Formats: sequence, structure tokens, C-alpha cells
Amino acid sequence: MKRLGILRSLKTTTVLLPLIAVSALVSSFLSPEDRADWIGGPFFLVPVLLFGVHLAACAVHRLRRAASWRHPSRLGADIIHLGLLVLIAAGLMSSVLRSETPLVLARGDSVLLEGGRRVTVEDLEFRTWADGTPRQWTARLDIDGDAAALEVNHPVRAGSYRLVLTGFLTRPRLTMDTPEGTMGLTPESPIVAGGERLELRRLESAGPGRWSAVVEVDGVERRFVEGRSSGGFTLQSVDLNSAVGILSVRDPARIPAGLALGLIGLGAGWSLVYRLRRPR
Repeated sequence: MKRLGILRSLKTTTVLLPLIAVSALVSSFLSPEDRADWIGGPFFLVPVLLFGVHLAACAVHRLRRAASWRHPSRLGADIIHLGLLVLIAAGLMSSVLRSETPLVLARGDSVLLEGGRRVTVEDLEFRTWADGTPRQWTARLDIDGDAAALEVNHPVRAGSYRLVLTGFLTRPRLTMDTPEGTMGLTPESPIVAGGERLELRRLESAGPGRWSAVVEVDGVERRFVEGRSSGGFTLQSVDLNSAVGILSVRDPARIPAGLALGLIGLGAGWSLVYRLRRPR
């Protein structure tokens, strides 16, 4: 029985909690891929599982003694223990079943998520402060006909998925007037017009709010400035906000985690009420 008593000991708590805290701190310094491996590895899971066994042993011991039923004022501690057990189970469920899918979508692109939800990027907005520094990025989304504004630190829901804005990609897209009509030019997609092959090499500033583009035309670099023609080609405009990075997150442990926090809050409130009612 002494060995079983160790599972309920406060010393066990003082050993396991620092181990979990240190393991969680180490994971915060890792990349997302390494963090997932760390949380799913023994250095994090073993202390968490042992802490769950510790809490279960404490709860079972209290219930066997029926202390809570004789003294309702002590029931709050049991509810808190139950909430912590559910929270640990939710954490383990999240580490196994949570999925994260990075998406890169341009204006007008759409993606079909599992479950049938279609997400379309309707528009991209970029606001700056007076000195030109970035102020706010916004992606206007259409989620199965419902409009949503996706911003930094303001995720939106799409069914069982949570969409998080991870950033805007400054993937330039040039709109060029060519002998064969208006065409789009990106670093990944060269164009052929008028018998010549055009490849975008780089962008350079041509003054406040204006850009020049260095384009390789049949192996020879030429510089194009917005609104000016060169060799039969005219650079109409430069679009720098042509794509948005979105992280699609699905975590089935969200509901159990909410239930756990509710139980912990209920237990804490129960204990507080009885403590305040205790005669002084």
C-alpha cells in the first residue's frame, strides 16, 4: 500500500509538474515540425501520463473514502480532479488527432476542405501606417457563400476547421501589354509573346509607390518601369500581394478541452462558495 500511496503523494505532484513545465518550455524553442515530434515523444508524454495516473489515484482514493458525499464542501476538489483528467485526455487526443495543413492561395483561388467546405479568397487588403510600415493584412474569404474577414490573430471557422492567417507572400505578378494582348508574368510562370520569351528576374523601387521590373527577354535583361513601353512591351502594373498563407487547423479535442476547463471552473467556484459560507 505504501507504493500505491506514492501515487497520491504531494511529492509526486511537485516532481511531475516541473517536468511537464520544462518539457513544454523546451518545445517552445523548436520548429513546428520538431515540436510535434517532441510533444508526441516520451519526454513529454510520459510525465503527462504519470500525472494523469496520479490524479486518477487521488480521485479514486477520495471517492472510496466517500469524503465528498459526507462533506459537500470537499466536492469541489473532486470536480477539479475530474476536470484535470479530462484536460489531460484532451491533450493526448490533440497530440494524436490534430492536423495542420498549410495553404497558399492567390486572389480568386479556392480550396475544398474535408467535410465539403469550400473556401475562396475573394480579395486581399494591405494597410500601412503613415510612414509606410505594415499595419494590417486582411484576406476577404467566401466560405460556402458566407463572407469572412481573416486577419492576423483573428482566425475564422470553416466547419470543423480553424483558419489562421500566417502571412502574405510578396510573390510579384506583372501585368504586361504584349503584341498578343495583356498577359500576367510571375517568377514561376514565364510567358512567350511576339516570338520572345519573358522571365521575371527581380523587382526594384522606381520611387514612392512605383516599381521597375528586371525581365530577361530571350536571354537579355531589360528594365521595365510601370506605365512605360520598351521593345513592344508595356508594364501596366505590379501586384505584390498576390498570395496569402493560411494554416488550416482541425483539432477534435477542442470540445473535450472546453468541457475540462468548465469542470475546473465549476470545482473552483464550488470550493470558493463553501469557503465563503464557512463561519469565521
